[in-house]
Amino acid sequence: MKFFIWIFGEVPVPNLLTIGGLTVLLAALFGGLWALFGNVVIVVMLALVLGLIAVLQATVYYTHQQIQALQSLHSLFDIRAPLPAFRSWNITPDLATEVVGLIQERRPRLIVEVGGGLSSIVAGYAVKEYGGRIVAFDHLAEFADQTRATVERHGLSDVVTVRHAPLKPVEIGGKPWLWYDTTQFEDLHDIDLLFIDGPPNTTQLLARYPALPLLIDRLSPDAVIVLDDADRVMETRAVRRWLAEFPGLRADRLLTKRGCVILRQQADQAAGAVSEHTGAAMQG
Repeated sequence: MKFFIWIFGEVPVPNLLTIGGLTVLLAALFGGLWALFGNVVIVVMLALVLGLIAVLQATVYYTHQQIQALQSLHSLFDIRAPLPAFRSWNITPDLATEVVGLIQERRPRLIVEVGGGLSSIVAGYAVKEYGGRIVAFDHLAEFADQTRATVERHGLSDVVTVRHAPLKPVEIGGKPWLWYDTTQFEDLHDIDLLFIDGPPNTTQLLARYPALPLLIDRLSPDAVIVLDDADRVMETRAVRRWLAEFPGLRADRLLTKRGCVILRQQADQAAGAVSEHTGAAMQG
């Protein structure tokens, strides 16, 4: 398992013991196959070796990219406590720097995160520096408590609020969905930056689609929407659906480790998009 984690870039160094063992095993296997089938096996083996080299090069590239992004974050802010690990479902360093750049550029007064965590800490340092506030949501009380405790350790409680919003049924366009308890959003208006990193993809098909139908009338006219994990199939389909339903949106794709799409709402079309396309009743 550690070998495959390394291959996909979750760990910055290779597991040499695993690689050595696999090399010996493959050499013995191909030697036996060559004795049976001849030169065809050599061609196949060379193709596999070239494929492994390509994967290794991609892994090294993305690892260096993440390290540079992490160094950039540490150079920008005086980080007061250890940060949670940049892996698994957490935001990646390259996306974190993009979010910080948006905060520097746009100075949002209100940031809402559907699916908080490490992103709440990184963005919290940025709004501490440039102004604004963050409201982050998690559907699990345990993770909301963990994020809240981390926010406190970093001294960001004055700018970051973490809310527990369990997943509840909600209707959009006459169809049932599961999404964060919408009553927790009732006091939030003029959202300048919406960061979508939840709920988990295992919740349902197009799990992140409800975010815009339910929140677009709470966005400011020139709001920015950031979608993480945009390279995945369901997120790609969600973006296509948003663009079809809300013509006032423009999408830009960023090359980050797991893919990111930034959507911008055109101020002159926002009101029409809300009235014509939402069809979503905010329900508890």
